Amino acid sequence: YLERFCSMVKMAMVDEDECDRLAFSNSPEILAQIRAGGQKLRRAAQDGDAKLKEVLDFFVDELRRKSFAPASRDKQTNVGSAYAASPDSVVVEGIMRELVEEIQEAWGVGVVQQRNRQLVLAVNRGDASAAH
Repeated sequence: YLERFCSMVKMAMVDEDECDRLAFSNSPEILAQIRAGGQKLRRAAQDGDAKLKEVLDFFVDELRRKSFAPASRDKQTNVGSAYAASPDSVVVEGIMRELVEEIQEAWGVGVVQQRNRQLVLAVNRGDASAAH
């Protein structure tokens, strides 16, 4: 789910016509979920910081409702680490919370950086058009 959330954030930060280039899945349902989440984040960001925080918190709450396998392969092979002592859900939620805090602090900068990156990629692909 964290990977999907990251794709949603990325989609929210670029122009809507670029979204099809940002996420890939064999599942149309998952792609629809990512696109919907990106749109929800984009609208929230346009409505201001309070709304963005509310929507970001919604995604953290949704993560809490997800089920995690009782043991990951990393945990089975890395038994002495601090990571191995924590349930996967706690580790993933901690990463997501850090990401959410960073997003809230730097949304505007992230949007500019992501759009610049998309422009560079378009130029490199040869499909960027210059406005006259």
